[in-house]
Amino acid sequence: METQIKKRIDWLDIAKGIAILCTIIGHSFGKNRIGVFIFSFHMPLFFILSGYTIKKIPPAEFKKSTFKDFKRLIIPIFIVFAVDFLLQILFCDKALVPLLKSDIKRFIWGTCNRGVGRLWFLVALFYSKFCFRLVLNKIPKYREIFLLVGTYIFSVPGLKIETPQNLDLIFVAMLFMDAGYHLRNSVDEDSSKLEKVGIAAFFIWTYLVWEKNIYTDLAQRLYSPLAIIAALCGSLCVIQLSKLFECSKFLVKVLGFFGKWSLDLLCIHQLDGYWRKYVNYFSFEEGLKLAKLNPYIHCAVNLMINIAILIILVGIKQGFEMIKIKIQTKKKMEKNLTSSN
Repeated sequence: METQIKKRIDWLDIAKGIAILCTIIGHSFGKNRIGVFIFSFHMPLFFILSGYTIKKIPPAEFKKSTFKDFKRLIIPIFIVFAVDFLLQILFCDKALVPLLKSDIKRFIWGTCNRGVGRLWFLVALFYSKFCFRLVLNKIPKYREIFLLVGTYIFSVPGLKIETPQNLDLIFVAMLFMDAGYHLRNSVDEDSSKLEKVGIAAFFIWTYLVWEKNIYTDLAQRLYSPLAIIAALCGSLCVIQLSKLFECSKFLVKVLGFFGKWSLDLLCIHQLDGYWRKYVNYFSFEEGLKLAKLNPYIHCAVNLMINIAILIILVGIKQGFEMIKIKIQTKKKMEKNLTSSN
């Protein structure tokens, strides 16, 4: 879920690891106290971290960067849809043609409710990164005003616009990206100033979330001005926490692992329904009150299953990579042997 850079930044991977784990936990709890706390920052944080890694590029490189993002963000959606399609045919006894038509419509729509489910984020991130690069080149001086006006237009109370491919979320997503873009200079140039801001951000975040029950849900088009402020403050606190965690090799290894493979874990999370039939025992009544069994157990089991599948998937990927390297090495040795003869 990030632009590839030559050397991985530990705190960045830790922050993404925290964000993706919180995503799974938040979906397990719904919008109770814990869920609201998580929803207040988890998706905005991903956009902010993406903005941190974005650099201004010349127009000539737009095509290359867009194609790279397409492979990393959109192709996985096709793969998940293909897996989902096969699973529904094999285990859910769905008719082939209607299911295919339904999947095509879902992908064209590309949003959470009527489209690709939790993978809406990948669609939104793809378009937002493309547009943000354009904004950096075309209107670098007044882009904050442009982004604020665009965000306000699409967040008018009661309007709740939802367009195909999440195009209505581009402005608010770019607003968070712009925060990450500015954050790069703050982190690299004056971290002490960022720490002081982080303390104030913590109190603002705590007050808005715990006292006022304000949170952001981009998938449901809920992002008021106060919710955006809470998201920025909460994300800054998580980033500061991630920088503290850099001192621990254990946390760098564990949380950094989830951050590095956050995109894969999100795709696994999209297919939760197939291996968590126990979810039928957990539900929330209107008013977010627990209706059946303890959600903490549900969250723990769901998290463990997702992580176990991720570890297996990563092992398979690394296994194929090792085979690929061995084949390439063998071919190179054979070529050198042939040339020497």
